[in-house]
Amino acid sequence: MLDKIKELREKFYKHTDELKKTGFKNYIVKYKSIIQEHVLEIKEKLSNLEKTNYDLALYHFNSGNNNDAIMRFNIVRIIWKNKDPKIDYYMGRIYTINQKYSRAKIYLDHYIRSGDQTFFQEAEFSNIIAYHLSKREPDSIDQINKKITSIPQKIIQLRYQQNSNLNKNSKAIENILDIKISIVNILSKINPYTKNPHNNNIIEIGCGSGIIGSILRKKMIFNLLVGFDYCQNDILLAHNKNLGNIYNELIFINDIFKDISNNLSKYSIAIIYEIINYINDIKFIINNFAHCEILIICFRGDSTIQKEDIFKFNAYREDFTFSPLGVQEIFETHGWYLIQNIDNGSVLSSANDKRHYYTMAFVKDIALVEKKDIIFDEKIETEI
Repeated sequence: MLDKIKELREKFYKHTDELKKTGFKNYIVKYKSIIQEHVLEIKEKLSNLEKTNYDLALYHFNSGNNNDAIMRFNIVRIIWKNKDPKIDYYMGRIYTINQKYSRAKIYLDHYIRSGDQTFFQEAEFSNIIAYHLSKREPDSIDQINKKITSIPQKIIQLRYQQNSNLNKNSKAIENILDIKISIVNILSKINPYTKNPHNNNIIEIGCGSGIIGSILRKKMIFNLLVGFDYCQNDILLAHNKNLGNIYNELIFINDIFKDISNNLSKYSIAIIYEIINYINDIKFIINNFAHCEILIICFRGDSTIQKEDIFKFNAYREDFTFSPLGVQEIFETHGWYLIQNIDNGSVLSSANDKRHYYTMAFVKDIALVEKKDIIFDEKIETEI
């Protein structure tokens, strides 16, 4: 931009003699178009610089680099006076995540009052958390638990995306791998006792980058495998690893309540990994997969939660933690039989913090439960 200004100034100096000969008025008329052209170019450069900073702010926001995102959003607001209400939402979300709730509430209130609908549900969800936790009252957590019964889909998507970006801890990867191997081992042992051992159709919700599918394909125990995940990065990674040859379809979840509700009757086995910790709707899982022979569910739980409560919302982590006994009871109430229950222990989660995981396998045929000792007596070694 400075180079263009210098160039413009040199052009004026170059034509000083002509200015003296023709007069100021004639000179201005002649070179008016040159001036206008460079003014427009400078304005365009400034506009591009604003867009660049906005795009960088969004990149940092989506990557979980909150301090960098705040800096870029502030630059856009202060220098270019950008009044886009979505900036208020982004800033409100960042301060909610950073647990600076009073400041978060200011931005979220501004966004909600703006009338913009892009992130209205997400802003209301965040505002409930910010409002109650900023008050620091003894019953704040209880109040939040009463008001929040679900997490907006866009927040779930972003959480999965950020976890994927941040999940570089080798121990966390090892822990997740161990849990997924345990899921494969359970299925490998039950599968020979299903109606069509070599012709099962499997739906995997929370497939990530395709670890479970890769192992299952080696064992050749399914006919069709479809994977769903909230993380677009992981879906792309699975495609890049050529897992399209393993999964018949890999689908990014926009809205789980709509995206997985089609043609579910074709699946005989369902694997649900972590998803209930965000959607909190066990009955949705039960109702949609009632026709399946096997359902394996892995979730973060807490044995201190009363089974009558089933779950509690964690306002700081923004997810639901379940009572293992509560999960078992609600499935058994709806005609499922628990055939295997694994306490995976406290491990590093996909969010790189300590969580307690449980894996439960349910079947519809009680005869399989009666053969449980036989089914799980054989030792199966799973190779990656």
